[in-house]
This record gives sequence, structure tokens and C-alpha cells, in this order.
Amino acid sequence: MLPALPRDSCRPPLLPALAATVALGVCCATASAADESENERPPATVYRLHEDQVLKWIPPAHAGDRPNGKRANNPQQLASEDIYEQEGANVRLRLQIFGGEQPLNSIVSSLLRASPCELSGDASVWMTPVAGDFIVRKNATGEQLVDELNRALQDDIQLDAHLQWEEVETDVWVIDGTFEPAPIGDAWRLPKDKNKSYVIYGRTGPGDVSRPISTSAGSFDDLLKAFGSRTGLPVVNEVAEPPSGFFGWQTSYDDPESTLWSDFPRQFARNVDLVADHFQEQTGLRIHKTRRKVRLLNASNESPR
Repeated sequence: MLPALPRDSCRPPLLPALAATVALGVCCATASAADESENERPPATVYRLHEDQVLKWIPPAHAGDRPNGKRANNPQQLASEDIYEQEGANVRLRLQIFGGEQPLNSIVSSLLRASPCELSGDASVWMTPVAGDFIVRKNATGEQLVDELNRALQDDIQLDAHLQWEEVETDVWVIDGTFEPAPIGDAWRLPKDKNKSYVIYGRTGPGDVSRPISTSAGSFDDLLKAFGSRTGLPVVNEVAEPPSGFFGWQTSYDDPESTLWSDFPRQFARNVDLVADHFQEQTGLRIHKTRRKVRLLNASNESPR
């Protein structure tokens, strides 16, 4: 699963070697600038939101009706799960996820741009496979999307699942101090000498090609959340002067063959203190573990009373 990324229209290009995620057998793709005119066209009726809708689920049987017609003629593209974004009467392809049916946590992360470290609750619900495409309204709030997604999960997809934002007191990483960048990874975009990746790793990291590594890019806040997702804890950002711009990172996973998805969202939380040490070395930031009340998206199979 990819960490949350910035809006596609603002994302800088990755170097080819880092453009795909190789962990977990899942690959995501976003529409390039060259595709904008093709993807921004009046949608087929099934891929259109009504005025009072902010989210809609489209069953897999309608994949051939996708508004980006050229892609829909490609069997490989039909096997993907697509997320579309509607603005006015126009629809654009925001994200394609390959690798078959995706677990609910992956769908939610893509729809809400939420990191795994911002999710909590029943792991079996988060791991429930969901097939089909989604279309969301541009600029819809997270609360609006969760409300509509709950309706779609229960009424349309008929899953025994309910999502709810909750204030929870839990273990967290508090990150503060002064940002002093010293990344050690490969360059993620040009110019190479100014755009090295941060490597989020524990026991195995740079140079160990036998271990799965995922690559991504985003804002400074996205980078901190990627660290939180690798270590299985929410992150509280208290950096007084957070840097602007985009950052690239690589995440290395220790002992992935023994990953237990029943531990989600802590399935990758191995050697976490070592991960924190390495992240501090590359950022100059102070990182310490404590308990705080934070806002998380909880999943359960119980409907609200």
C-alpha cells in the first residue's frame, strides 16, 4: 500500500527507477499530464455523480463503461481498480490500482489520502477485499466521503463494515526539533544531487536488494506519516518550521515473509526504535514515543446505535 500522496496535478515526476512500488505485489499509477485532455471528458452516465452525491461505487461489471475509453479497451487496464474525480461535469482518472481486488484499507487510503497510521480498529474489516471503481467529488471533505462510503459499503457492496472518525488516546510518535536534511537513498527525481530519497528502514536498508522496498513522494507531512506507517504508530507533527516542497522516500521492511496482516496497521512494526534512530539521523529531528489523544478512522462490523 502506498502512503498518501499529494494531489496528482501537483506531483513532481519520479525517476523511472523509482516510479513503481514493488512491495506487496500492488502497483498504482496516476494520470500523466499528457492524459489530462483524454481523462477530462463528460463521463458515461454510470460514471457520473448526482448533484447530491460526493462518492459513488461502480461495480466491476461496468468497467467497460469507464470514461477513459482508450484504457478500457486494454484487458490489463480493465483488471485495475480505478478512482475517478469529478469537477462539475468533467471526470478525470485520479488513480489506478493494479493487483486484483484491494483490501478496504487500501481503498480508504486512496479515497481519503489517509495513511495506514491514521487507521485503527478491526483488522479483519480493514482487510476485507473490495472490487470495483469509485468516483469522488473534488474538494469533498473527509467527513462527507466517510459518510457516503459507509452507505456504499453497507447498501451497495453489502459489507458488514462501518467507518467512523474517533478521538483516541494511544501511543504516538511526537516529532519536533529543527529539520536538517541528510537523506541517504537514491535520487527520486532530477537533479539527482539535490533530490536524494529518505530511507525508512530498520535492520535491513540501503543496498539490500533481497528485501521489498516501496517508493513514494509527497509533502513533509506525508514523509512523517510514512515513518509512522512503517512503525505502526500515529505521528504528531510538532516541528516548528516544517519545510515546504516535495520529498521522496523509500521504505524497507524487515522479515516481510512473516508479516501478519491480522496485526494491521502494525503489520510492519519491526525494529521500530532502530527505524526511529535512522530517521532521526537523516532528518535531524527529535522523535520520542508518548501517549496522546489523536483523531483516527476506526473500522468495525458494528453499525452505530
